[in-house]
Amino acid sequence: MALCIESEWRNQSDWGGGINGIRTIYMVMGNHEVWHNQNGEMERLLRGTKITVLDGGTHTNDGLCITGIHYGDGRDILKKAFRNIECDREYYNILLYHEPKDAHIARDAGIDLMLCGHAHGGQIFPWNYVTRLAYPYFKGLYDYKGMKIYVSQGTGTWGPPMRLGSRNEITVIDVNPVNAHETV
Repeated sequence: MALCIESEWRNQSDWGGGINGIRTIYMVMGNHEVWHNQNGEMERLLRGTKITVLDGGTHTNDGLCITGIHYGDGRDILKKAFRNIECDREYYNILLYHEPKDAHIARDAGIDLMLCGHAHGGQIFPWNYVTRLAYPYFKGLYDYKGMKIYVSQGTGTWGPPMRLGSRNEITVIDVNPVNAHETV
């Protein structure tokens, strides 16, 4: 799960020339990255790039407060993480969290927009039905008591490298911090 902050987005008719137009990329690790990140190898590979790996960290950028929490095996991952994180409600607060669950915890912590992945939109029939049972928020945009949740179907796959009943996606969300509390 990654969030890109692009310079002068509103003044351009397209994505601003790809990676060169991006100022900062914030990233959290999903389950596969966490499981295969041997001795911090991923962080070492990303050092010196535009990618900032967040895990329990918060960064402010142009009226946005971006918090990232890695995937974690077990229970109460968000609850434990927010014991050490305080959202400044003067900012528009965005949470990057790989797994689309515990929306009530994020909302209570002051999050305005929760960005997730993990479920791959069900990826393959009949797993799309199982995924809907496990994750009520499994693809697309939702509203949870005023907090927006977006679950990306992502670009990758798990298991067989195919999709049936879901799509690969790269999502663009335009947030204007001046009136972001009013609409997404």
